[in-house]
Amino acid sequence: MKLVVRTAFVTSVVAGFLAFASVAHAQATRTWVSGVGDDANPCSRTAPCKTFAGAISKTAAGGEIDALDPGGFGAVTITKAMTIDGGAPGHGGILAGAGTGVIINAGPSDQVILRNLNIIGVGTGTNGIDFINGLALHVKNVEIDGFTGFGLRFRPTSTAFLFMSDTRIAKSAGGGVMMDGSTVFIRASITRVISEANLFGFKAFNQAVVDINDSTASVGGDSGFSGDGANVKMFIVNSHANQNFTGVRATNSAEVRFLNGTIGHSSSTPTTATAGGTVLTTGTLLMP
Repeated sequence: MKLVVRTAFVTSVVAGFLAFASVAHAQATRTWVSGVGDDANPCSRTAPCKTFAGAISKTAAGGEIDALDPGGFGAVTITKAMTIDGGAPGHGGILAGAGTGVIINAGPSDQVILRNLNIIGVGTGTNGIDFINGLALHVKNVEIDGFTGFGLRFRPTSTAFLFMSDTRIAKSAGGGVMMDGSTVFIRASITRVISEANLFGFKAFNQAVVDINDSTASVGGDSGFSGDGANVKMFIVNSHANQNFTGVRATNSAEVRFLNGTIGHSSSTPTTATAGGTVLTTGTLLMP
């Protein structure tokens, strides 16, 4: 009887170990999606998955998901360090007609990279990208269009960094890039980013230090560049704010420095500073 029990116990332990090893083995450092894939596949190059969400569970922390060909790969929630690369321009699409295109709620030491993606809200999606937690978000060569909220909402719950470049955000009713330091101190570096026809272009709130270079905010219903809060410092260089209600705004003791750019054709005024806010313009062309 004891021999039978011991045999059953050993068999159970071995089976459990093999099951764990099988799950661990299933997570690859690089996985693939395709417009003709299937989420039942292992997400290998020869047997790709259909969606980013399907590939997430089969991709190890710190790994990468790549698009093999053009396709719409669905909204996704990221909870670990990861890279998602849509491949050639226009390949990797996320259609988010309801809800948010990409939600990031990762660990405090996790970095997430989003590259070569089109995130489309068709006028009914909520946010293009919503960053809730993680160490850093890298956004490069991404197109975000048509959301009722924000193109990118960066609102971490632990100290975090935003790196954004070569990206276009358009037609977001809530605003283009919202950097919200309500909970913790944040830093952002933004280079060659275009904001078009959003409520505002770039806004830093409460506790944020933001560097913006070679970027444009145009045709905004509110402000092109905006700082709000005593611990907000924005340094904007070689950039342009055109055809907004207000070009550059600073309020509640925020400090905004606008260097070597243009601010003009505003419906209200080129610059506005209220409630102790400061806007400093150097080498900048101000047009009515």
